[in-house]
Amino acid sequence: MGRSVKKRVIVAFAVTGGLILVVTLLPVVITLASPVVAGALGCRISLESIQPCWVGGLDYGTFLTGMFVSGVYIFFTLPAGVVMALIWFIALSIYLLAYFKDAN
Repeated sequence: MGRSVKKRVIVAFAVTGGLILVVTLLPVVITLASPVVAGALGCRISLESIQPCWVGGLDYGTFLTGMFVSGVYIFFTLPAGVVMALIWFIALSIYLLAYFKDAN
């Protein structure tokens, strides 16, 4: 394999690993960001009911509450992310073993 092909493969592995990490943890990031956004807008978030949050004539309360509750999606994304990460690690290991075998 040429040097540029090897470099592209390593970049592809890095990008894929990063995407797996982002997709797996995105619900947690969104859930943690929602109180920060609500606080910056001067609004409240409650699990009991949707609180109105008027900014520029629009109500963002429903959107912020949806962001806050999206943490439950971690129950789907975490197991899927772990499986994808294991497959990614196995593929990376196979590639690196072949790469170092060719180097010797």
